[in-house]
Amino acid sequence: MIENLLNPVAFNIGNLEIRWYAIILVSGMLAGLLYMIIDGRRYKLNSDFSLECWLWCIVLAIIFARVFYVVAHPKTYFPIKSWDDFVQLFAIWNGGITILGGILGGILGAYIASIRYKRNFLMICDFLAPAVLIGQIIGRWGNYVNQEAYGLLITDPNLQWFPFGVYIDALQEWHCATFFYEMVLNAVGFVILYLFSRKVKRNGIIASAYICWYCMVRAIMESVRLDAVITSSGLRVTQLICIIFTIVTFILIMLLQFKVFDRFDKKGYLIKELSVAYGDVPLEERRKKSSGANSSGEKESSDLTVLSEAQSKAADKGNISEDKTGSELGSDNNKGDKHFESFKAENGDSKKVEDSGKHASDMGKVENTENKTAPKKSVTDTETKSNKRSGNNSVKSDVSKSSTNSNVGTFGQKAVAKAKNSENNSAVKSSKSENIDSSNNDTESAIAFKFGNLKAEEGGNVKKEKAGKTKKSEDKEV
Repeated sequence: MIENLLNPVAFNIGNLEIRWYAIILVSGMLAGLLYMIIDGRRYKLNSDFSLECWLWCIVLAIIFARVFYVVAHPKTYFPIKSWDDFVQLFAIWNGGITILGGILGGILGAYIASIRYKRNFLMICDFLAPAVLIGQIIGRWGNYVNQEAYGLLITDPNLQWFPFGVYIDALQEWHCATFFYEMVLNAVGFVILYLFSRKVKRNGIIASAYICWYCMVRAIMESVRLDAVITSSGLRVTQLICIIFTIVTFILIMLLQFKVFDRFDKKGYLIKELSVAYGDVPLEERRKKSSGANSSGEKESSDLTVLSEAQSKAADKGNISEDKTGSELGSDNNKGDKHFESFKAENGDSKKVEDSGKHASDMGKVENTENKTAPKKSVTDTETKSNKRSGNNSVKSDVSKSSTNSNVGTFGQKAVAKAKNSENNSAVKSSKSENIDSSNNDTESAIAFKFGNLKAEEGGNVKKEKAGKTKKSEDKEV
């Protein structure tokens, strides 16, 4: 006689027996909880929600699993004639639960958790479906320890081996290991749900796929299980219920996938992205929030465009010197950002910044026209200076050639005097152009201070230094 490999009792605490069946079931529950905590990040659900939802689902699943089992076996528990018979209704430690009732209890627990945390109920069901399959995969090994949920008798010695068959000690026979078949098929279903949950964009499809898959597997297993609920007419009740649920949930998956219910979806329950981000907030409010976020983003972008326009105008005017290093420019930008933030804080909302930006752009246009004419003046000044320098040199050569002639000497002296007068006139013109450049630089620095661009001031200083150098060189030549 071949005995079972495991003793149903794991250990004793006094008179209390701790069975392997209970340890395996609790291990499956904890594994499902661990999966919920890990996968909850993808649904933006924290560990507190996962734990509370798990507690609601476990408690109600156990209650409903027992109730459905008692109702499905009326001859065993009814009629109630004594107190002991009444206690047997709750004697879950003696066995007697059904997974179909546990699924309904878990759905009720998920609904309570979604109401408490104001989350989308369909999304929570999708979130729980793979975790339930993990619990079922592990929990089925409890049937092996208890030697239950087995199938037809195996008479062929060549097939009497595990996991194809399992030896039942009470009957001393080999039977089909239907619990193992179901465990393998549930593992396949978990892989399918896990992969599709990353791609499906509609709420309710994963939960419906779980019910469809499990009911299909259970309907197949019920055809070979010996402990199936059979009526007097030979109808297998659990198998019929599973077939109905398989058909209904498959049709529901198709309707959800092809967006048939979207016309009735006023709150966006069926859209995964919206439900994850906003929970049960109505669709109209989500649209208002999204439009408000877009408008605020447009205001920020307008502020940035005003700042970039001011910086580009300052760069076009030549306010940034070419010999400046990158580190100096970076420090200037940091200073400018601080001034710009203080300017925004003083002026309040971004509309004031936009208005000031428009005023600055108008000022920039005026300055551009002034700067366009200013280089022309400087070009004419340099041309007159070069011409008069060449004239001065020619006069000096004439004086040296005619040094013996007194009349020519007086003429040379007059020419030198005229050259000095022309140099003085050019110096006056250059000072005027310097005043114009300095006034332009003052307006530019005022605009740059408002928008956090301090580069204009340094550019003006560089221009002044260059003008001073040219003036000194001219004085030396004179």
